[in-house]
Amino acid sequence: MRPLSYPIDQIAVGDPAFALRGNTRDYKDPAGADLLERTGAFFNWQQARKQAGYWPYSKSLEGAPVASAQIRDCRGLAQRGVNFASQDYLSLATSEEVKEAAIEAIRTFGAHSAGSAAV
Repeated sequence: MRPLSYPIDQIAVGDPAFALRGNTRDYKDPAGADLLERTGAFFNWQQARKQAGYWPYSKSLEGAPVASAQIRDCRGLAQRGVNFASQDYLSLATSEEVKEAAIEAIRTFGAHSAGSAAV
């Protein structure tokens, strides 16, 4: 399938039909030497999806990863709902005991960002 594209100024008007066409697979093999030309079609499609409220990424959690959480999307709109994305099924993120243990571990050992085990 060819990438779906039209000028960025047309996206500002908003076209939910365009936003619902295709998927990320349509943009997996961009061709050409010019980076902006290679990525332009995907950018247009992504912007159309964001404006229509269909872009599922770029959401931030507004608090602890609890069962019913509030998120904010890349447009700044807040939503509340069931948090299916968290792996905190034991509610350890809000446990006072776990938080105190983490603080003590940081005091004792310091903070460190390490690479993955594969690295």
